[in-house]
Amino acid sequence: MIRKNLANLLVIIMALTTLPQTIPAQTHINFLENYTQLSKKTSIPYGHPDDIPREDYDFTLAWETDTQYYNQTYYEHQLNIHKWLIANRERMNIQYLIHTGDIVNVAYDEEQWKRANKAYQLLDKANLPYGILAGNHDVMLLDKVHYETYYTYFGKNRFQENDWYGESFQNNRGHYDLLSIKGIDLLFIYMGWDITPKSIQWMNKILEKYPDKRAILCFHDFLTPNGKRNENGERIFKEVVKPNSNVSMVLSGHYHDANHRVDAIDDNGDGKPDRKVWQLLFDYQKLKEGGLGFIRLMHVDIKGKKIISRTYSPSINHYDDYRHDNRNQSDLIIPFHDLGISTVE
Repeated sequence: MIRKNLANLLVIIMALTTLPQTIPAQTHINFLENYTQLSKKTSIPYGHPDDIPREDYDFTLAWETDTQYYNQTYYEHQLNIHKWLIANRERMNIQYLIHTGDIVNVAYDEEQWKRANKAYQLLDKANLPYGILAGNHDVMLLDKVHYETYYTYFGKNRFQENDWYGESFQNNRGHYDLLSIKGIDLLFIYMGWDITPKSIQWMNKILEKYPDKRAILCFHDFLTPNGKRNENGERIFKEVVKPNSNVSMVLSGHYHDANHRVDAIDDNGDGKPDRKVWQLLFDYQKLKEGGLGFIRLMHVDIKGKKIISRTYSPSINHYDDYRHDNRNQSDLIIPFHDLGISTVE
């Protein structure tokens, strides 16, 4: 009873102290203030004048992250994202959704988990493949890691019957997914908050098992807003990314901004780079309403040999062109050559 009352008290305290700021922390996103009221609409957009023409790409990967404020307070954004993905799935050939952690804001608030569960049941019923991991808000309480509630809602039992699901590490604390789309073989590896030596060992085992698949690694924290890796990122880069020549990309959230960096790696020791690894940070939770429903859309263009990464919100039906961001992180072109992707035309 004491522990339950303590947990309830912590839920109330954290809910009162961690709501997103009404004024965005980053000045380069101030122009989005004008779009807040549009998020109240209930219709799901189907098409936008600024969409990339459908003939210019073959399929789409979607990416959401740090949705904690949606499942705490602004639930319409979480539902809008998933309903939009389902409604536009055929139009954009959306094949897969990535979530890089912080599903909820308060790990012990059961209501937030129930909301998240309901939103992901939409994808389950639509049979839309997705991968997910735990961020610090999902598992931290009193400076200790508690995965129990995450296991209840997003443990391996939820996924293990799906044909894209590869294998679980510690009840979906980590896992990998396999996708083969239009002749491109992809390996998605996820590892949740609190990376351990066993986590590192397991990831290396999976990467060694699938040397011919291009690997995309997904973590909650890795790249920071200044384009540098944090301590956790440096360890992963040294112990996982560099030793495995099939690693092409690393995706992460946690930090409230967007950035990317590209590292050239010499795999065979001849002094010349053999591959480039793209590392992307994406997290807009400091916008109004915890992010205004922004997601990343990664359009894969086989003929053009590139991935076109864009930032879009189903809630306000708006592409974020970052007019006030001189780094221009909203739209990116990622060449196949950098990623080591080869296709047969």
